Amino acid sequence: MTNRDVIIACDFSSAEETFRFLDLFKNEARKPFLKIGMELFYAEGPEIVREIKRRGHRIFLDLKLHDIPNTVKKAMAVLSRLDVDMCNVHAAGTIEMMRAAVEGLTRPDGTRPLLIAVTQLTSTSEERMQRELLISASINDTIVKYAQNTREAGLDGVVCSPLEAGMVKAACGKEFLTVTPGVRFADGEVADQVRVTTPARAREIGSDYIVVGRPITASRGGPSTVRGGVREIECATVGSISGGTEGRAALRPGSSDTDGIRVVRQLSKMGLGAWSSRNFGRHGCCRIVRTECAPNCGDRRGRLPRQARNKFYSKSRKL
Repeated sequence: MTNRDVIIACDFSSAEETFRFLDLFKNEARKPFLKIGMELFYAEGPEIVREIKRRGHRIFLDLKLHDIPNTVKKAMAVLSRLDVDMCNVHAAGTIEMMRAAVEGLTRPDGTRPLLIAVTQLTSTSEERMQRELLISASINDTIVKYAQNTREAGLDGVVCSPLEAGMVKAACGKEFLTVTPGVRFADGEVADQVRVTTPARAREIGSDYIVVGRPITASRGGPSTVRGGVREIECATVGSISGGTEGRAALRPGSSDTDGIRVVRQLSKMGLGAWSSRNFGRHGCCRIVRTECAPNCGDRRGRLPRQARNKFYSKSRKL
């Protein structure tokens, strides 16, 4: 399994809804990585996991186990037989519970899915954590401590807000995984999420796996819009733009006007100002040119920020 994937949260209430959505990707060579949460798993049971695996998808089974160590160990032994690729527990369950989870998840041949722990839900604010949970430390200190406990227990990483991914990496090492929900397009609604940011910013801070649900699954634009939304996130997080000085950036040689338009749309969604797409030269190299600057989107001459130049155009797949 490679890092730096987009994970689509299948927050549906039935198999029918789920497969209607997944049919949008049935002709895709590379099936998207999916997250199955409590609602769908409790509604349909283990068979929904088996069927999605048969369709060729990787699965993050997001059940957030939190119980006494022996119960969690036995439950993980059951989940390990579903051949999922990732599952999780609550880090608040203590180091002992997390170690029991690792033991239960590990198969007789020594293999196991990735196991991560939830630090604090992205719907939890610092004020609520301190007032309702009586945790007096700051939310950042709490998340870092939970992440350190998770690493000590032998897990692979944590679920955290993208805003905390950098500090988790600093405390636990670059190889320690950060799986980050709470990702929204710059012009999207945050709904019940509190600690959120955009796909590009999440990757810049240090997210390994970006989890996106409603911005993709609740799209009303039809199959092409849904597939395009997934690709825009992938493009914004694993690709690159070359050039990018004096308010303009050149895409790779042979790029088309359509490529330029898609990059312009991404830059706008991610809060990096207004740009236009132009095609110059006999080799058909497309360039994008800044027409308006948003706050913090570049210097006074309109240069595209360095981190943006390195993030927005995918060399690995044709959009």
